[in-house]
Amino acid sequence: LNNNITTSGTSNFGNGIYLYTALKNNITGNTIATLGPYGYAFYIQADSDFNTIINNNITTSGQYGHGVYIFQNSKSNILINNNITTSNTDAYGIYLYTTLNNNITDNTIATSGARSYGIYLASNSNKNTFSNMSVKTTGTGVPIYIADTNHNFTFRDSILNASNVKAKEINITNIVKGGNWNFTNVTKSNGSKIQVSWKAGGNGTLNMHWYLDVNVSTTAYVPLVNANVSSWDKYDRYKFSKLTSAQGRIPRQTLLEFRRNRTYTNYTTPHTINVTLLTYDNETRTVNLTNTLNTFLTVNLSESLAPNITLISPADGYSTTSTSVTFSFNVTDASVTNCSLYVDGSRTAFNSSVNITGGTTSFTNTTTTALHTWQVNCTDFVGNKGNSSVRSFTITSVAAPAAEITGGGGGGAAPGLPVNF
Repeated sequence: LNNNITTSGTSNFGNGIYLYTALKNNITGNTIATLGPYGYAFYIQADSDFNTIINNNITTSGQYGHGVYIFQNSKSNILINNNITTSNTDAYGIYLYTTLNNNITDNTIATSGARSYGIYLASNSNKNTFSNMSVKTTGTGVPIYIADTNHNFTFRDSILNASNVKAKEINITNIVKGGNWNFTNVTKSNGSKIQVSWKAGGNGTLNMHWYLDVNVSTTAYVPLVNANVSSWDKYDRYKFSKLTSAQGRIPRQTLLEFRRNRTYTNYTTPHTINVTLLTYDNETRTVNLTNTLNTFLTVNLSESLAPNITLISPADGYSTTSTSVTFSFNVTDASVTNCSLYVDGSRTAFNSSVNITGGTTSFTNTTTTALHTWQVNCTDFVGNKGNSSVRSFTITSVAAPAAEITGGGGGGAAPGLPVNF
C-alpha cells in the first residue's frame, strides 16, 4: 500500500511486484517503475488467483517491460483504475497468457514503442472482461493484439486509439484458431469506429454492439409512462419489449450491429422500433446502428382520442331573469386544451389554457331575453376536437308591477270595492 518501487535489473530480478501462487492479495496505491529489459511492473504467475490491484501508477522503460503480466492459469484477478505506461519496444500494457475470469476496469494504458501493444492475448484466455478502458498506442503497436489459439472476452464502454496511421485498433493474426469477441460501445477517442486488421487464416467471431436509449413523450413533451417499446432486427427477429418509466424512458438496451469473421460481415441492423400506448397513435422508427452507433431516440406520440367534455351548469332547461349567465364545465385530455363557448351556434368566449385534469372551467356571457342553446367545443394540442352535448336555457323578462290607483277630490271608494268611473 502506497509504496514507491523502482527496479533496474532484468528478468525476474527486474520485476516490480512478483506474485507466485499467491491468493487474495490487495495491492493498492503504489508507484512502480521498472527500467531494465524484461522488467514487469506486475508479474502474476502460476495459479495466482483473486488478487486485487487498484490505483497503481505503473511505468516501464525497458524492452519487453510489460506493465501487468498475468501468466500460467492465474485467474479471477481484478485490475481497477491503474495508470500503465510503457515506452520501449515489445512492451505491452497488459499481457494475458493462459488466464481466465479476470475483471479489468477503468485502466489507462499508453504505449509508445515499436510492437508495444496495449493488451496482448496469447495461449488461450477465457471469460476476461474489460470495461471503461482507455488504451492508446503511438508506436507501431495496436491497442488489442490477439496473437494465437482461442480467446473469449468482452470489451465495453472503452476507447481504443492507434495513433500510427498504419496501425488499426485490433490485430488478429493468422494463427488465431477461434473465439468470441464481444464489443459494446467501443470507439476511437474521436467517437468514430475502431478498425480491424484480420490476417488470412485467422479464425474467430467479432460481435459489435451499441446502446439504444428511448424516451417517449406527448407532442407537448410530457413524459408518458407504460408506453410499450419493442424492437426487431433486420431479419424480423424479436429483440426486446420494455415499458417506459414515469420519466418516459425504458432501460438501456444493447443491440447487435454486426457479427463478422475474417471473410464475411453479417449486419443485423437496421432495427425497427415500435412504440404503442392506449389512446395514442402508434409510432414506428428505423434505427441503423452502422450510421448512428449509440442511439438516443426521442418519440413523441400523438393522442388518438378527442377531449371529453362534461357540462356542469346551468342545467338543461334552466330559466332566469338575469341576462348574465355563468356556464361551467370540465374537460379531460392528455394535453393542453383550448375551449370555446357557443351560444345559439356562435362562439362567444374562448380559453386557451383549460384545466385538463377534471377541474371546473367557467365562462360568463350576457345575452338577451329569449330561449337559447349553449355548448362547449375543445381542441387538444394535436388537433383532436371534442364537442359537448347541447343544453337550452331561457332568459325571461321581469314581470311588471301591479298598478296602484289613488282616488282624489272629496273622497274615494272603500278598499277592496270596485271602482266605477
